[in-house]
Amino acid sequence: MKKILCLDFDGVICDSIQECLLTSYIAYQIFINGDTVVDRNIKIPQNIKNNFSQYRYLVQPAKQYGMLMHMLHYKESISADEFAKSCNDYSFPMNEYESLFFQVRAELISSDLSYWLNMNVVYPHVLKHWSSITKQISTYIVTNKNYNSVRIILDYFKLDFNKDNIISKERTGSKAETLIALAKHHKIEHENVIFIDDNSQYILEILDLGIKAYLANWGYEKYIKKSDVIEGKYLINEFGDIAQIINEND
Repeated sequence: MKKILCLDFDGVICDSIQECLLTSYIAYQIFINGDTVVDRNIKIPQNIKNNFSQYRYLVQPAKQYGMLMHMLHYKESISADEFAKSCNDYSFPMNEYESLFFQVRAELISSDLSYWLNMNVVYPHVLKHWSSITKQISTYIVTNKNYNSVRIILDYFKLDFNKDNIISKERTGSKAETLIALAKHHKIEHENVIFIDDNSQYILEILDLGIKAYLANWGYEKYIKKSDVIEGKYLINEFGDIAQIINEND
């Protein structure tokens, strides 16, 4: 029975929280204050650092880093519903912010690649099981991250991967649309698509499509209670657990 594996990147393969904190904070300061200098040594207030780690899981597309930064400057706590409403109401100009976010990231990469890479860490259990997992099943990376960042990190950590199978922010469509298109491309039923993400909202959305979706318990949702649906069956604790999922019913 043919199956395919689709992996999110941030929070599943790579812990990029320090890089995303720095990039989003610099971009926000430039956006608000009109600064022109990308200063990697900028001092980030401790409360922003702490709260960013706690609420990073709320961000889906990169433009929402702008909303998160905006709210962190004015609030000590943020609920998922409040964040979603703020994004829907467009209470901060996220689209305008997004292009600046990627400009800052590109400048950080070009100015000191080693420094940038040191802020991105592939999870040890991913490194351990990467080859054994990806060699036994057609694998895709389906992410809101930009292509160049994903490629650089994969190469640096020597994670062998077909770069044509990186479906990044530059390729149009939502994650749901992408997974449906991949199932059609491979001429397989939705139930033969395995999707791993660290955002429970994506998992619930994808499960509704009949796709086998699982929440990476090592990702960014460390601070919230999982839904009963996910907690009961669709939660995996390390990357190596994917092997059992791949081989189920074979």
